[in-house]
This record gives sequence, C-alpha cells and structure tokens, in this order.
Amino acid sequence: RNVVWLAADVHFAQVNAYDPDGDGRVDFHEFISGPLSAGTKQPVHLDAEFRPTTLYSEGGFFNFGKVTVEGTTLRLEILDESGGAHFARTFQASAS
Repeated sequence: RNVVWLAADVHFAQVNAYDPDGDGRVDFHEFISGPLSAGTKQPVHLDAEFRPTTLYSEGGFFNFGKVTVEGTTLRLEILDESGGAHFARTFQASAS
C-alpha cells in the first residue's frame, strides 16, 4: 500500500501505474526521469505481466524529476532543462 518506485538514469521520462493482481486497483506507481545532463532517448514499451497503465511518457528532451511530500500527499513532477513542467500529479495516500 502507498508504494512508489523512483528510477533515474534511463534518459526518458515516464510515469506508470501497476495492477499486477488484476483486481482493478493500482498496487504501486513507478516514476522515471532523466538525468538532466545526459543524452535523450525514447521510452520503451512496458512488459504487460504487471498490468501497467502509462500515465505519462515522453522522450527526446533533457528532464529531471521533482518529488514533494507534504503530510499524506505526494506530488510528482517531470521538468525540462528550463524548469518547465511536462507532467505533474498529486497522489493521496490511501488508508486501506
């Protein structure tokens, strides 16, 4: 419950939700970003085994991730080299 994976150094930006048990409820999220100063690539296709849903996917630009935690909320942002937001979403921790 309330698990988020943070990954970097893959040279593209992507945010995924996973439902591996197929019950229709997201079990965990994956947040992927740059590194800001490395080459740019295109996102890869996800393996269907964990029933992923891509919430955002973009390549070809320098990017970095910003994570903000306040109380029971988690805000994820993908920003470009000049600080422009390409993706932003706030997640609320679930109680059950």
